[in-house]
Amino acid sequence: MGLKGALVLPDNGLPLPDAYLCISKHNIVVSANQRTDNIRLIAEGVRENNMPANVPIGIYQAETWVCVFATKEARDAEKEPVYRHLVQVAFNDMREYVEKIYERLKMDFPSTEDC
Repeated sequence: MGLKGALVLPDNGLPLPDAYLCISKHNIVVSANQRTDNIRLIAEGVRENNMPANVPIGIYQAETWVCVFATKEARDAEKEPVYRHLVQVAFNDMREYVEKIYERLKMDFPSTEDC
């Protein structure tokens, strides 16, 4: 599973017309939310007072580096990625963390699509 599309690298402005993005071969770190208060409310998606709307909520958290390749062919040839993008997500069901990572990635790079 991966994403492809045109994008501009955030760190140096390099345009990649046929970029390919995928979860790296490195580990995805999954941990339980460190908060012990109101965990039921967090799990149900209820935001506490003054919690910004862009703060993800969930029982668990996942963090991984996503590799950005110039093309899918570069990735298939095991070339080095041209960029690595940190993705952090929160979720409530252990079966959904990969999906959540790709959802976040699509928000970070809206010009990409599933491939």
